[in-house]
Amino acid sequence: MVGVPAARDIVPAFFLGLTAIGCRSAETQSPLRSDDAITIHHFAMGCVFRVVLYGESAETARALEGEVAASLDQAEKALSVWDPESEVSRLNARAAREAVRVGDLLWQTVERSVALSRATRGAFDVTVGPLIVAYDLRTSRPSRPDPERLARARESVGFQHIVMDREKQTIAFDREG
Repeated sequence: MVGVPAARDIVPAFFLGLTAIGCRSAETQSPLRSDDAITIHHFAMGCVFRVVLYGESAETARALEGEVAASLDQAEKALSVWDPESEVSRLNARAAREAVRVGDLLWQTVERSVALSRATRGAFDVTVGPLIVAYDLRTSRPSRPDPERLARARESVGFQHIVMDREKQTIAFDREG
């Protein structure tokens, strides 16, 4: 299907793990004044990121704006399943046929994702992509797949099918999917 990422999508735990940090008000978190903060909005990975930066002055905070945008763009180039040229998309396309050397960000993301999958005994599974596709969860009209399609998707899912070689920093899948 055109526009559908590879069936073995790796959903980066990095973005699944983004949560509100420090839910206290700004006054209790920092002695900095709110007028010394800037808010930037940056589109990456199909989302709008809202980042509030504090500095000794608004100028200091603004100096970091470009670095934040560059970091988000770098993450998108490595981790976006929506971009067919991203590192994770290339991994998904090749890893069932050969071990693929990956960069640090993708390696760390997959490593942490597998660890989380193990810790939750599969309740969180980084390889859930085939089920997301089978249920049409990326569309505005999710639907229940027919039993054959669901069975094929289930055969492809399972973090235990990810083979990681730390020494070579490669990732492979032990089955097609």
